[in-house]
Amino acid sequence: MTERIINMNEAENLSNVPIEVMDENDPQNIFSNTNRDFVLNLKTTYAPVSSEGFHRSIEGQKAIAGLISAKFAGLLRMGVLDVGFGQNIHLISTLAKQGINACAIDIRRDSTWEAVADSTRMGEFNEKPFLHEPRKETDFEGIEIFSGSIARMSNERSHLRSRKFGLILFNGSWHSTGNNYTVYRDNQGFGESVDKMTTLRGCVGHLAENGLIGIVSPRYAYHGEGYPYGDWPVEKEEFARLFLKLQSLGAKRFFMIGLSREGFDAVYKRSYENVDEKRKQVWAWRTDVSVVKRKLDNFRDSFPAKLPNEFHQLTRLDALFAQF
Repeated sequence: MTERIINMNEAENLSNVPIEVMDENDPQNIFSNTNRDFVLNLKTTYAPVSSEGFHRSIEGQKAIAGLISAKFAGLLRMGVLDVGFGQNIHLISTLAKQGINACAIDIRRDSTWEAVADSTRMGEFNEKPFLHEPRKETDFEGIEIFSGSIARMSNERSHLRSRKFGLILFNGSWHSTGNNYTVYRDNQGFGESVDKMTTLRGCVGHLAENGLIGIVSPRYAYHGEGYPYGDWPVEKEEFARLFLKLQSLGAKRFFMIGLSREGFDAVYKRSYENVDEKRKQVWAWRTDVSVVKRKLDNFRDSFPAKLPNEFHQLTRLDALFAQF
């Protein structure tokens, strides 16, 4: 199956919904830090490590949990499902310690769960995925750990079939670096991918009343691998298409987190000034860097569907939450 693209006519027919924008001036925004320089890297694939994110930062993951619990405290009482957590048990563990009904799911085999207590060992289990309906594997420090594919969450044999959550969170796993089997690959790793629209629709069916689907950029995941500067227009387009999909599925409110035009321009100017002078003498590099910024500045005109004005208040999106 291929990912369904919403066209301009469909987008214009979608009803307007309230949108709350959180930019770098909001003290709760722990993502869009204007003190961190951009790495003006033009590599056209995922960078190994994003300097703007939370690579191997346990404190960064705790900070994400803090933002979520402060912003959506009432909803979290209905439970949180952390999808594709990989080596990062830290975020969901922080929520569990607050007394929240915490669940986490990843694709790995049964044997991986002995590594949950020591997340540094997770890399030992990079075997070919064994995909199946979600099933409970163990309890760990107040967290229910499941294995399986999120696309099969509603299947008859799924242990999550009757569960509802206040938040289903994709912390760097929706727009992932490489194949995130938990989210959208429903095979033995060599065949056809599940339509992400189908996955989203299934998640909506497992939300409690007023529940949320949350998507965080992969640069803020524990693996810290995110889009390099050269691919930020691509990331914004993926967020835009995701916004339209969530709206078409009935989202009634959105929360967007990111850098405003003013904040982005200030960091860009400082980052450019801090680049080595020899590099700045390379005409091709200067041209390419300016082209990327121009694409972001002109995103409203280039994206083939109408988006709300609030979406364009942010030059770079770092996280998106949709309430149903």
